[in-house]
Amino acid sequence: MELLPDELMNYTELNESLSNSHCLNLSNERAARGILFNAAGSALIVGIMPFLTALGLSSNFAFLYVVYSRPKMRTVTNAYLANLAVADISFLISATIPAIVQYNASKIVFDQLAIGVTGCIIVNYVILIFFYASVFMVFLVSLERYGAICRPFHQRVVMGRARTTKLIIGAWTIAVIFSSLVIPSLASLKITCVTWPEGEEFQSYPSQFGVCVPLEDWVNYVSNGFKMVPFFTAMFSSGYIYTKIVIQLNKKIPGLAHRRRYNKAMSRVLRSRKQIAVMLIATGVIFFLCQAPAQITTLARIITDNPDIKPLLDDGQRGIVQWVSRVLLFINSAVNPIVYNVTNSKYRKAFVETYICKQRKKVSLQTISIKSLYIPNGGSTEFYRNNNLELNTL
Repeated sequence: MELLPDELMNYTELNESLSNSHCLNLSNERAARGILFNAAGSALIVGIMPFLTALGLSSNFAFLYVVYSRPKMRTVTNAYLANLAVADISFLISATIPAIVQYNASKIVFDQLAIGVTGCIIVNYVILIFFYASVFMVFLVSLERYGAICRPFHQRVVMGRARTTKLIIGAWTIAVIFSSLVIPSLASLKITCVTWPEGEEFQSYPSQFGVCVPLEDWVNYVSNGFKMVPFFTAMFSSGYIYTKIVIQLNKKIPGLAHRRRYNKAMSRVLRSRKQIAVMLIATGVIFFLCQAPAQITTLARIITDNPDIKPLLDDGQRGIVQWVSRVLLFINSAVNPIVYNVTNSKYRKAFVETYICKQRKKVSLQTISIKSLYIPNGGSTEFYRNNNLELNTL
């Protein structure tokens, strides 16, 4: 979940140069261009990321306002989803702003000199908090739906506002603790000087750059474990839970066919449960699919650090995978409220009533309807026409 690419460079020879020296001689123009932002990288930083951030902020704030303004939306499920929205908003802000600052300061892809050692620690620490919080909220909402659908009577006994609050506070607390354990992996700034190729094109680039690195090499492996284990544990556990929910929803209720007067009411309840389940499963699947490439990339890097193992991808391909994985992280944080509206009619209705019907109500209050007035037979309507008032026949 680091803000910038996990691998410092796309070219192996440059990695070797960095590991052996604090000065980098880039006499090869191809190698020199390899550490600079290309057109795709620039488009990501100045175009795609800000767009997805704007979309995510507007959609998540809109969802939070709907939950706040409509009492019927203040459910246990939405308590978790509201905290997920807060985590998404915070991630988008804390990832986008430093990335733009670094891009404006240097056109070297991985240059973090602009944020310094303090930025290495704080920026990545904050981003990791929201990453862990998102994982835990998605898992908690999966557990809540499992209890409501597969163990409804037990759920009614144990679940309440106090327990939900404790679980949410616990999730954020664990997120803070886990993020603290990862700090040593990015708590140092390695400054490297650069000798660029001769030519006017390269003379405007900085003579040095900085990279956030671990305090010790072994720390990186431990920290990556702290990042991956909670994610993959939550992913596989949620997959099992989703399977149990789908199986339970497809079961027929014994004797329901003989209770005709309850059929309509039960059908509405079951339809509502299915919609919520589909919505949350879709949210979870999108979350894990969007997060998985970044985690798999980290796992692959750990494995291929072994010199006896040949990487499946070359340096250029790994660079593409890293950029794509970062776009997916932003997409994931932006689309959740859209998923809610697409998959659940109750959420669509709540959004419509909050943002569309509310505006119509304001407009209607400004219009004087003649329905509220009594006009005797033979009464003149000329007054209303002259004053541009609405006339409705009783």
